[in-house]
Amino acid sequence: MITDVGIDMDGVIYDFAKVFHEYAQNRMGKELSTPTTWDFYKEWGMSDEQFDEWLIEGVQELRLFNCDAPMENTVEGWNLLKQNDIKIHLLTHRGASSYEQTVQWLERFGLRPDSLHFGANKGILKAFATDQCASIDDYPLYYTQYDRAGVISFLRTQPWNEAMYARRVTDLLDFANKVITINEAQKVLIELPVAPKTKKHTIWEPNKNPTSTYTQVYKDTNPHENNFKKMRWTNDDL
Repeated sequence: MITDVGIDMDGVIYDFAKVFHEYAQNRMGKELSTPTTWDFYKEWGMSDEQFDEWLIEGVQELRLFNCDAPMENTVEGWNLLKQNDIKIHLLTHRGASSYEQTVQWLERFGLRPDSLHFGANKGILKAFATDQCASIDDYPLYYTQYDRAGVISFLRTQPWNEAMYARRVTDLLDFANKVITINEAQKVLIELPVAPKTKKHTIWEPNKNPTSTYTQVYKDTNPHENNFKKMRWTNDDL
């Protein structure tokens, strides 16, 4: 049974690409193309160093990690997981400096995870899960990392990961429904079937009733023939 899930932040429940896109447009004073790649800022002529510099300034001045609503169906998916007693662990590659804004954003929208982790090693989810675990991320590298760690991983479809062959979901609600479906299917597989009613057997006893017979009634195990058959032995067969 899936007891724990790992959820990414940016690109899964928080639309950081959209937030930074709007920030960069205002700062540059011109219209920029909609992000379609992982390093979307390079499409606008920005270097890695410039992006990091603008990100730090934007987070400090405009609180970029706490200025937008959750992505569509995030709250619904989150609540559905909680209603089914599934522990939620947030695993994000944001820097530690984003901790305060991240926590404030989660509290603001009533999203309370069981744990919050910052860093690139998302495979640690397997280490603290009670039983099976599943994950949702939008970055192919982390999808593979989870998969290799034995986590049932799902890729949240985004333009920058469409070329990858993977288990896919459209949003957190879709992910939650798939997790619950897996649990329900496993529950059906491991539950014992209801024992069939049996009749009392007449036990043959030598020298007491030499003409008696032993009749066994049993249910056929062939699922295509749900009926009872009889096997009969006479004393001569014993």
